[in-house]
Amino acid sequence: MMMPANFSVVAENEMTYVVGGGVIEAIGSVTAPIWTTANVKTFNTNLVTIIGNSYVSKLVGATLGVMFGGNWGGDGPMSSFFGDNGSLSGIVKYGIAGGSKELNGFNKFMQVVGLGAAVYQLGTNETKKYVKEVKFLGTTGKI
Repeated sequence: MMMPANFSVVAENEMTYVVGGGVIEAIGSVTAPIWTTANVKTFNTNLVTIIGNSYVSKLVGATLGVMFGGNWGGDGPMSSFFGDNGSLSGIVKYGIAGGSKELNGFNKFMQVVGLGAAVYQLGTNETKKYVKEVKFLGTTGKI
């Protein structure tokens, strides 16, 4: 008996296709040439940039804001980075939104990842120069 090439010889009531996954194979053959390692690198870099951008202002506020806020080394809240009242500890415990409910372990880990992305952003990109971007003196010479 002649059988098509894509069939196995099994019992008549159990004939099945040997070749499968045609849809997945078709999608892969179309997208694989487009999605290269350069695309993966760009995707990952953009993802870190997006995450980092949302955390940069909170990170700067929690570090430089504490240092130059007038209460550095004091006993009150926002006088240190770590500890129960620390600014960075507050971000990790309650998130960048600053809620009142403490986050679970996974979400705390994600806050640390976000802060790490912000540090990466600050270390790999130039910041906006305020003095260069803003005119302090008007056309009349007055501030």
